Amino acid sequence: MVTIIGVLAAIAIPAYSDYSLRGKVSEAASLIGPAKTAVDMAHSEGFSLGSIPSYVSIGLQAPTSYKAKYVSSVAVNGDGRITATLSNDVKLGEVANGTLIYSPIFEGGNLSWSVSCSFATRYCPRS
Repeated sequence: MVTIIGVLAAIAIPAYSDYSLRGKVSEAASLIGPAKTAVDMAHSEGFSLGSIPSYVSIGLQAPTSYKAKYVSSVAVNGDGRITATLSNDVKLGEVANGTLIYSPIFEGGNLSWSVSCSFATRYCPRS
């Protein structure tokens, strides 16, 4: 009986840890929402992906204004890339100080987004 409980715990604890980290990274994905909308609007107003105006011009506040418990900033580059930087928090483990990058892709008149991470892809949200 004790062996069975030990085996179950050995499987459940790492799975819960991964689930918990993915949830914390999803905080960054949700904070990126306003920036994605602003880049979409700038693109629909005629700006090419290489010439997106400064974040203030597209209606966003300074990158450090978009902070949360596990996110230290959200920035928009001139090419439309949006980078969320995770905070240096012990609870973030191997994803601490990592970045989550949404890159715009022009497809048939619409923008879609690809997602990349500076940490293990198993924690990276889907596009």
